[in-house]
Amino acid sequence: MNNSDTHFPKGRIVPNQFLLAWKKLNSSQKGTLISVFLLALMLPVAIFASYYQTTTRSRAALKPRTYMATPVVNQGIKFPNEEANNSYLVTPPDSENEAPAFATGNPFTIEAWVKIPKPVGGTYIRNYTLLMLTKPQAPTDHGYIYRLTLETQETTGATRPMFTALKNTYDNINSNYISVGALNQVSINPDTWTHLAVTSYSENDLCNLKLFLNGALIDSKQQYSPNCQISIQQPQKLLLAKYPDGAGGIDGYYFPGAVDELRVSNTVRYTQNFAPPLAPFVSDNNTVSLWHFDADTLDSSGRSLHFTNVGTVGYINVEYPPPATPTVDPTGIVPSPSITGIPVTPSIKPTSVPSPTSIPTITNHPPVITSTFLPKGQVGRPYNAIISGMDQDIGDTLQMDITNLPAGITQGQCKAAKSRSVIYLRCLIKGIPTLAGVYPVNVKLTDNHGGVATKILSLTIINPK
Repeated sequence: MNNSDTHFPKGRIVPNQFLLAWKKLNSSQKGTLISVFLLALMLPVAIFASYYQTTTRSRAALKPRTYMATPVVNQGIKFPNEEANNSYLVTPPDSENEAPAFATGNPFTIEAWVKIPKPVGGTYIRNYTLLMLTKPQAPTDHGYIYRLTLETQETTGATRPMFTALKNTYDNINSNYISVGALNQVSINPDTWTHLAVTSYSENDLCNLKLFLNGALIDSKQQYSPNCQISIQQPQKLLLAKYPDGAGGIDGYYFPGAVDELRVSNTVRYTQNFAPPLAPFVSDNNTVSLWHFDADTLDSSGRSLHFTNVGTVGYINVEYPPPATPTVDPTGIVPSPSITGIPVTPSIKPTSVPSPTSIPTITNHPPVITSTFLPKGQVGRPYNAIISGMDQDIGDTLQMDITNLPAGITQGQCKAAKSRSVIYLRCLIKGIPTLAGVYPVNVKLTDNHGGVATKILSLTIINPK
């Protein structure tokens, strides 16, 4: 043994001997040794994988599948139309038979949170169309049933909201429409989330419109026509952020801002000054359509009146301005928030009554399933709907299980959103139904403190006509 090998134990193959032995092997022998070596390495991995798969399957058989919510910050949809006019939303056209749902006649309420940037240049006016329900144009109308616009001064960014609706009378193109907001001097500040609401109702032979900005009534209009109503004739499609076809000049701009919590209702929700709702809306029996725009354009009313985006849209996180802290004067009157120049009806400060000191108890409030119905589906046609729930314990984690769905329809993704006082959960069901029938869909909503809510929603699937 040479000096370089003196530190190896007797009988052990030293590196030089191993190399000499390896060189004496032919290619086939070397391949066999390498294969044996690799198999020896893979054997423990295969044993572990087999054990893990068996254990996972046995657990899955014991525990039903649940869908955990993906936490989502409240979001709004953003139209990047500052550089190019090409982004808007549209409901499916007449072939989908959805447009008539938006032509409610009186009464109705349309509301949303909006944020509009100051124009990057110019010294004139831009009249952005925020929301519009179109119809075939006739000699006595402008080709829409109603239209909510935002008139923006390019130099200051000050924006004036206006709303126009077509009545059911056919006299001339000017008197057929009733408008509100055109003469008011109250404006929306640029780059600020602002709540807009329009209400419409009939009273005897009078049509009435009211326009609210951040909860303050800024304009109203009353117009006489025999049996006055807002038209419901020939609605085509609902557009968000797009100007009327053929429009130009100050009307030829796509809306470049952001929108959140857009809701259409078939009732008057506001009759006087109110505090704008800061939490996401919850669908009820008077909700025609409701879009939260939390990373999608799905309708959360249960009627599946979903928007389709044309062009590129984005989503931004939303933080509405907190309600103003009221100040108290010596008279005991608590003034409510107001818009510049618009007085708001004050409320009387209640007299405080001392209460005995007690130890507070922490109570878990059970969650609530807020959806009340599911839209009908048709065999062989894509179906999707949203089932919603909420919990007033904002720190809770919600999960929803939806079972007994028709063949071809499955539960999809769930999304959670939080306001300052409530957590919301919305879960999607989707697919292509394969069998007609009436299905009692079971919905179970639970929180992480033992709270449980259950509801059965009827889902009707019909055969194609």
